[in-house]
Amino acid sequence: MYQKVIITKLLVRALKSAPNSTEQHKIAFAIQEGLEILQSSFDKQGNLTVGDSISDKGDLNSVLVEELREEGVLDIIEPFWKTSYQQVSNFPS
Repeated sequence: MYQKVIITKLLVRALKSAPNSTEQHKIAFAIQEGLEILQSSFDKQGNLTVGDSISDKGDLNSVLVEELREEGVLDIIEPFWKTSYQQVSNFPS
């Protein structure tokens, strides 16, 4: 599953080496979005729909949790499951 590799290998490394909080926030957003994709692939019920709030997400799938634990990144990644980072444009309209 390439999404898991991107999160566990690339984004975690990028998060740890980010030079400032702005870059950390960008990476955190990417992790958050990647987790949503991973969760939907593990949870075929698809109970999170557009418009649901972050609190409606529930817990990460237990199989996904175990895989992240085996990769040694669960403690780094799991908090981003409940975050609500949003992408905003800084360009004048």
